[in-house]
Amino acid sequence: MLAALGYLRAAIIVLATYILAAWFSELPSVARFGIEWDWSPVGLSLLAQQLIFPPLAVAAIILAYLNRHLWLGALFVALPPANLLLGIIMFTIAIMIYGF
Repeated sequence: MLAALGYLRAAIIVLATYILAAWFSELPSVARFGIEWDWSPVGLSLLAQQLIFPPLAVAAIILAYLNRHLWLGALFVALPPANLLLGIIMFTIAIMIYGF
């Protein structure tokens, strides 16, 4: 809604904060079970959630705060939802091929 109203900087900061909050909520499970190091598609998705997306969210906050390269900040905060959508598509294809 913020981006639609023209507040792109605020939208990037809010979405990046949401990504960081989701990462903080996963920290107890990372502490208990460790970081996912599996090279399967699911493992790579989890690895991205655990190691790649939090620094990208921090970088997006910094870029939005400095009002520099907003397109890159928007790309950084768009990657986690794209990762989720890719997982849903892969799951749907697997169900269509192998059944449930």
